[in-house]
Amino acid sequence: MKKNILTISFTLTLFSLPFYLSTLLPASSNTGTDACSFLKMDTGARPVAMAGAFSGIADDANSIQYNPAGISQINKSEITLSHNEWIEDIRSEYLGYIQPINKSWTLGLAMNYLYTSGLVKRDIYGNELGETFGGNDGSSSITLSKKINKDVFVGTNLKIIREALDEKKDIAYASDFGLLYKLSKLQIGLVAQNIGTKIKLYQDSFSLPITFRVGLGYKFAKNTTIGFDIIKSIDNKTDFRLGGEYWLFDILAFRAGYKFNPDENTGKGINAGAGLKYKNYQADFGFVPFGDFGNIYRMSMTIRFDSVTP
Repeated sequence: MKKNILTISFTLTLFSLPFYLSTLLPASSNTGTDACSFLKMDTGARPVAMAGAFSGIADDANSIQYNPAGISQINKSEITLSHNEWIEDIRSEYLGYIQPINKSWTLGLAMNYLYTSGLVKRDIYGNELGETFGGNDGSSSITLSKKINKDVFVGTNLKIIREALDEKKDIAYASDFGLLYKLSKLQIGLVAQNIGTKIKLYQDSFSLPITFRVGLGYKFAKNTTIGFDIIKSIDNKTDFRLGGEYWLFDILAFRAGYKFNPDENTGKGINAGAGLKYKNYQADFGFVPFGDFGNIYRMSMTIRFDSVTP
């Protein structure tokens, strides 16, 4: 008992450190001044429909993007593929794979890719040059999570991040750190994301969007889950997310959420979606209003395999 208390105390102290450090870092007064803003985008139709309130739930392959500690909750291999129709003809794809190693360790792999084309080249005066170009951002990550005991999970992502605009491109390296702590039906998630090197485009170097998340997940019943996240990026104001999920007969899911985002054009408002499950297959759909830019739609397909944790 004493050993468990010491383990929990040490783990909570370790993972509360990045949140304390965030108060020492200089915050920008402008939204989106850091590079690789795609790293802050929600991925996966299921968490998207719940407004991204997922770091305290973190119980599927989307956990890699929200709280890497959560993948140790998964005792079967699973793969998720997701497609996002974003604003202004921008699209993104996400692939996540979870593989339990044994009863304590779980491995995850993920790729996140955003791309667009047909952008018009202009000179410094804004005149069109008769040419077009494209841009793309991407990250590849490997995740390792450990189950400390039945109530405490920790995890980390190691990421390679690439940003390209026209003929200019660069690579950065970063890590995420996550903790998930269970208190009966309540789960608490603490996450620090995108802590790494700068990325250079043209003559300037830009920091990655370091982000901190505190999340709560509460399971009211076997088929009903509520999530609440507080999110702070270095280049954004504090964002609050609330979302929930209800499964009908473990076949059809209804989801909704709300983003209390200070900036209406970065996704403030109601999110919604649904899911359909049949045996080891699950299809999910998410809808996000994006202010003056229109609406965003995300679709995901998840396959779970019969093999269980060794």
